[in-house]
Amino acid sequence: MLFILFIFAPQSHALQMNLYISGLDRFITEDDLRPLFEKFGKIKSIRIAKDPGTKESLCYGFVEMEEKSAAIKALSLNAATVKGTDIKVNIAKVKSSSNPFNKPKFGRRF
Repeated sequence: MLFILFIFAPQSHALQMNLYISGLDRFITEDDLRPLFEKFGKIKSIRIAKDPGTKESLCYGFVEMEEKSAAIKALSLNAATVKGTDIKVNIAKVKSSSNPFNKPKFGRRF
């Protein structure tokens, strides 16, 4: 008798192409970041987090690269100086919707 076991593992952080960028100056734009990351490969998207009320930068953002190898190479920008501030570049962590601790603490309970 032959048994085949399939194991579905969560996606590894090493396989992610989404980078978390912190330490950004509040006046840095997506257009300022684009040439820095384009050196390493094609960019899928750039998003700088902004306050919903004031539309001011929250000094962090995300750069999604099209290829995994480009994202890994772009990690070399960690501690680079951009417009006078040192930025940090890391692989973005994946939010797990199955984690019970991510649920809101307030609101209706059924």
